Order: sequence, then structure tokens, then C-alpha cells
Amino acid sequence: RVLFRSGKTRGRNKSLQKIAQETIQGIVEPMKQTLLITYAGTKDDAEKVKELIEKEIEVNEILIYPLGPTITSHTGIGCIAVFSFGEKRK
Repeated sequence: RVLFRSGKTRGRNKSLQKIAQETIQGIVEPMKQTLLITYAGTKDDAEKVKELIEKEIEVNEILIYPLGPTITSHTGIGCIAVFSFGEKRK
């Protein structure tokens, strides 16, 4: 289990693109995976990340769920997270 911040970007659209690209670059055997996108606040941004990923690669399934109140209270509204299996971090 690895949790990491992938960097800084300017603007919401660029940050969503960065999340999608980091997922695409790191994923292993995408056709065998079910990705999970979670969000705090509006579902629209999670749907956008899903679309960006689906444009580039084909995966078994992408599920979208809201974050719970405990995590949202720590991250704040606007948090987006993508869960997938990838290569080990170096």
C-alpha cells in the first residue's frame, strides 16, 4: 500500500490530467484491474478523471465512490484519489 502526492500543478483541469497520467503510467496489467476513483465534494471531477483514463487505456472496470466523512475532514472538499495496482516505487 502506497500513498503519495504526485506533485504540484496550476489549475484544476491540469491537476486532474496529472492524476490520470500518473495512473496510466504506473498501472500494471490494466485489463485485469478494477480502478477505484474516490472524491470529496462533487462527482464531476471524478468523472473527468475516469474519462481521461478511458481515452488512453482500457481497464476491466472503473468504479467511482465518495470519500467518507473522516477522510474528507482531513483532505477537504475537492480531493480526488485513484486506486490501482502498479509497479513498486523506486
